[in-house]
Amino acid sequence: MQFCNVCRAEFRSQSQLEIHMRIHTNEHPYKCETCGKTFAQKTNLNKHLLVHGEPQFECPQCDKKFANKQNMNRHIELHHNTHMNWYILKEDDYKERDRRERREKQYNEVKAESRQTYQNYAKQVQLDQDLLHKLENTVNQWIQSSQ
Repeated sequence: MQFCNVCRAEFRSQSQLEIHMRIHTNEHPYKCETCGKTFAQKTNLNKHLLVHGEPQFECPQCDKKFANKQNMNRHIELHHNTHMNWYILKEDDYKERDRRERREKQYNEVKAESRQTYQNYAKQVQLDQDLLHKLENTVNQWIQSSQ
């Protein structure tokens, strides 16, 4: 597993981590040749390119056309006040919720590890202080007894 050193997100491969790091570096290496808009991921550029082509998705209620299914479903939700294709519209929300839950779990694990590390350190410091105090007492007793 690979971890982002900025936000501690977890990835299965180095290449996934490298793509993710573009979020933090604001790198956008993929450019639309038609309008100049740039993207951090090639898949996002490919989705964007649909807006320059023929719309493939048609609203079944008003015949308006859209470049992608998500925009069509958003249109249906907003303008036709219906939950048609709700499961498709919400699919990305579920994916985002799962990502957020994984990130939160990773954060909590790191937080727990940090807390445990601090507690272990604090215990060690206390032990060191106790040993130092005992040593001082022993030295003082030895000095007193030798006088």
